[in-house]
Amino acid sequence: MQIFAFLSLISSILVLALGIFVYSTNRKIPLNQVFLLICMLAFYWTFMESMLRDADTISSAYVWMKLTFLWVFLPAAGLHFILLFTKSDLLRRGRWIYVLVYAPAAFFSIIELTTNQIITTPVLKYWGYTYGYSPYPLPFLVELVWVFGILVVSVLICIRYYFLAPGIREKNQTKFILTGFSVVIIAGFMSQVIFPAFKIMIPESETIFFLFFSGMIGYAIQKHELFVINPAMAADNIVSTMTDSLILLDNSRTIISVNEATLKILRCHDKDLIGRPFSAIFSDPRECDAILSTIAGTEPVTDLETAYRSKGGTIIPISFSGSVIRNANGERTGIVCISRDITRRKLLEESLRENEKRFRDLAELLPQTIFEIDLQGGLSFVNRAGLDIFGIDDEMIRKGVNVREYLIPEDFERMRKGLERVMSGTPSSGEIYHLKRLDGTQMCAIVYTGPIHRDGIMTGFRGIVLDITDRVKLEVALTENTELLTGILQASPVGVFRLDSSGQVIFINETFTRITGIPFETIRGTYWADFLPQADRDRVLRDIGESIRKRRTIRLEARYIYPDGTLYWLFSQTVPLIDNEGRLNGWVGTITDITEQKLVEDALKESEEKYRALTENTPDILFSTDMDGIITYASPQVNKYGYLEEEVIGKSLHVLVHPADIRQLESKMSTELEKGAQFVFRFRILDKWGNVYWCEEKSFLRLDLSGKPIGIYGILRDVTEGKRIEDAIEIANKKLNLMNQITRHDILNTITGLLGCVDMAKATTRPELKDQLLNDIRDLTRVIQRHIAFTREYQEVGVHLAQWQNVNDVIKKVLQNFEKSGITFSSDFEKMEIYADPLLEKVFYNLVDNAIRYGETLTTISIYPTISDTGFSLVFEDNGVGVEAGQKREIFKRGVGKNTGMGLFLTAEILAITGISIEENGIFGKGARFEIRIPNGTWRFPKD
Repeated sequence: MQIFAFLSLISSILVLALGIFVYSTNRKIPLNQVFLLICMLAFYWTFMESMLRDADTISSAYVWMKLTFLWVFLPAAGLHFILLFTKSDLLRRGRWIYVLVYAPAAFFSIIELTTNQIITTPVLKYWGYTYGYSPYPLPFLVELVWVFGILVVSVLICIRYYFLAPGIREKNQTKFILTGFSVVIIAGFMSQVIFPAFKIMIPESETIFFLFFSGMIGYAIQKHELFVINPAMAADNIVSTMTDSLILLDNSRTIISVNEATLKILRCHDKDLIGRPFSAIFSDPRECDAILSTIAGTEPVTDLETAYRSKGGTIIPISFSGSVIRNANGERTGIVCISRDITRRKLLEESLRENEKRFRDLAELLPQTIFEIDLQGGLSFVNRAGLDIFGIDDEMIRKGVNVREYLIPEDFERMRKGLERVMSGTPSSGEIYHLKRLDGTQMCAIVYTGPIHRDGIMTGFRGIVLDITDRVKLEVALTENTELLTGILQASPVGVFRLDSSGQVIFINETFTRITGIPFETIRGTYWADFLPQADRDRVLRDIGESIRKRRTIRLEARYIYPDGTLYWLFSQTVPLIDNEGRLNGWVGTITDITEQKLVEDALKESEEKYRALTENTPDILFSTDMDGIITYASPQVNKYGYLEEEVIGKSLHVLVHPADIRQLESKMSTELEKGAQFVFRFRILDKWGNVYWCEEKSFLRLDLSGKPIGIYGILRDVTEGKRIEDAIEIANKKLNLMNQITRHDILNTITGLLGCVDMAKATTRPELKDQLLNDIRDLTRVIQRHIAFTREYQEVGVHLAQWQNVNDVIKKVLQNFEKSGITFSSDFEKMEIYADPLLEKVFYNLVDNAIRYGETLTTISIYPTISDTGFSLVFEDNGVGVEAGQKREIFKRGVGKNTGMGLFLTAEILAITGISIEENGIFGKGARFEIRIPNGTWRFPKD
C-alpha cells in the first residue's frame, strides 16, 4: 500500500477507536454522542482518502474521491461539539440552530456527489491520486470559506469559554480542545491555501492532523477528566430530571434558580420566577415568611403541607421541605426548597373522607342495624338503630364489647362457620340468628356480612341485621290458615290449579271445572298443556319456555275449545313455588274466561290502529301532559329531533324547550290550566344535539269523565323555516333602514360639504386656501368611503344561519393575525362551543384590534371564560388605558369612536343575532374589559 494512504488509514483507525472509547464511558451524554459522530466522520473521510491515494486506475480513484462527499459534515459536527462542551444557550433556543449548522453541509455534500462544480477528475501525484478541482473556482472557494468560517467560530467560542470557565479543570479541558482545533485549522489552511499559492505540492495533511486533534482530546481525558461525569455534572442532571420542584433562594429570599419540574407545577417560564421574591408564588405570602423564618432560625422543614399559586391563579397544594445552604466556612449562602405537587393526593383524601361520611350518614338513616367488627368479633361501629335495639353506644365500643354478648350460646358455632365462609371468599347469603335485645327479649334476625379490607388485608367484617321476628310469626299464622285458604280457593270466582314440579296437574278448584268443563278426575296427573288445541299448545310452550326454565311468573292467553266445540279465550297466570332451599316444589295458577274482553280488545285495537296511522303520518308532534307538565304521550315525530318516544315520556315538557323560553311557556300553560283557555304560543326547542328550532304550540285541556282537568293535549308544529324568513325580513329591514340612513342622510350630508369645498376651491385664488380646501375634500371623500365600507360589512351580518363554533379554534385563528404585534396573549380554553353568527371571527378580531389601537400602554391581552347560573361569559381583558366611564355604553353606538366608529357597533349587532350581549366593565386607567354574555342554550361542551 502507498505510504501516504497507509498513514491516512492508520490515523482513521486511531481516531475511530478514541471515539468508541469515549462513547462507551457514557452513551447517554450528548457530548459523547457528538464526539463519536466526529470520529466516525473523520474515520470515513480518512479511509476514503487512503483508498483514493491507493487506487490503481483513474476510474476507481474517481469513485473513491466522490465517496468523500460527507467530509463537509465534519466541521459542522465540530461546531456542534463545541456548543455542547461550552453549554451554549444557542442549543436551548430551538431547532433552528441545528438547521443553520448542518443544512449547508448537506448542500455542499450533495453538490460534491452529484456534480463536478467543486471536484472533477482525480489527479495523479507522487503520493498517489488526489483531488481534481473544477476550473471554475467559485463553488470551491465558497465551500472553503464556509468550512474555515465554521472552524473559526468554533475556536472563538472556545476562547470565550476559556475566560468564562468556572474552574481550572474546565479551563485546561478548553485549552487542549482549542489546541487540537487550531492545529487542524492551520494545517488545512496551509495545505488548501498557502502551499497551492506558492506552487508547493505536498499531500493533503488535514486527515493526518485529525490524529493530533484526537491526541489532544485523549490527553484531556487522561489528565483533566474530559467526558467524565463529576459530582457537579451528576447534580445538574439529577436536578433537571427531578419530578419534584427545586427552587434556590439567595439570602434576600429571592429566587435565583428553578428546575424544570417547578415550571411544570407553576405553569410558567423561568423568566417569570427568576429574580422574584419567593413569597410571590405562595397562596399566602405570610405563610411563606413564617416557613422561611423557621428554616433560617432553627432547623430544616420537612413535608410541610402548604400551597403555591400558579401563574394563572390556580391554588396548588404541595408538600414542602427546605433547608439552609452553607459554604465551606459555614456561612449561610441561601436556602434550597423542594416541593411535591400533592393535588392528586388531596383529592383522593377528600374523596375518601366524603365516602366515609356518606357511608356513616347512610348507616344512621337506615332502620336496620349496621355494624362493623374486627376478626375477633369486637364491635368497632354500630349505627343509631343498633343503639335503639341493643343499647350499644360509642362509650361501650371504646371500652370494648364483643358481638357474642348479643347471641344466644347455641348460635356461636354457626356464627364462626359463617364468618369463615366469608373469609374464604364466599358471598354471605344471610344467616338466621337469635339475638338478645336491650329489653331482654329475643329477636329472630337474618344477618348479612361482608369482609372489610384495608391496604389489601382483611381487617374485619361489616354487616346488616334484618329483624324477621314478625315474619316468623306470620309464617305460623299462615300455616294455621291453610285450611281457610283451601275453602276460599274452592269458592273463588276464578279457576285455580296447582302443578307439581314436572307440570302435572295435582289440584283444581270447582271454578276451574266450571270454566273448562273438565272434572278433576279427568285432568289429574295429566300435563297442563294437553287440554289446549294443538296449534295453541305449540305456540304457548315456545313462548313460555324461557320463563319455565328460569322459574318466573308465567302470564299467557290461549284459545280453549269447550267439549261442545265452543271457542273460548282463557287468561292464565302461574307462579313458581320455591322452598327455603331454593328448590322448585311446583306451580300454582289461575285461569279466567276473557272471551268478552278479547272482543273488546279487538275493537279497541282496530281503533288504535286508525289513531296510530293518523299520528304517524302527520308532520306535527302530538303530545299530552299531566297537570304537572310531565309528558304522558309523544308521537313518533319527536324522533326527528333526536329523541325516542320513551326518552321523553315521563319527563317534563321542559326537556324539549329552550331555557330562555321555559318561564314564558310555564306562564301560558298555567293560565290554560287555571282558566281552561286554549292558547297558541310560539317558542324555541332544542334537539338532542343542541340545535335550535322554532315551534308553534296549540293545546287544550284534558278532562276526565267528571269534567275535572287532568292535563293537556297539544300539537307542536315546526315553524323554524317561517321564523327564519321572518328574522331575515326583520334583519333586512333593519339593514335597509340603517343603510338608507347612511346613504340618504350621512353620505348626502357629506357630499353637500364636499361640493361646498369644491365651489370654494374654484372661487379662491389663494394657493394656501386652495390646498386647505383640497385636504378637506380628501377627508370628506374618505368619510364617504368609510360609510360605504360599513354598508358592505353590515350587509353580511345575519345573511348566513348561525352555527355552533369552537371558541378555542376561532381565537387561535384570530390571534395569528397579531403574532408580530409584540403583545402578550393569554388564552386557555377547554373544548367549548357557542351558537353564533358565522361572523364571530370578525367580533373577536375587532375586540383585539381595538385593544391594540387604543390601549396606548397595552402589553398584555387575556382571553378567558367564566361560567355562572345565568350563562357563560367570554372576557377580553387588557392592561391598557381602558375606557372612560361615560363612554362605556356609547362605544357600541354607530359612529362613536376614534376610527370609523363602526367596529364595536358591528360587534354588538353580530352577537345580538343569537341573543348574545356585550358590555365594557373595566376600570379606567387599569385596562379595558369586554364581557360577552352568552345565555344558556347557546353554549355547550361538545361530545368527542
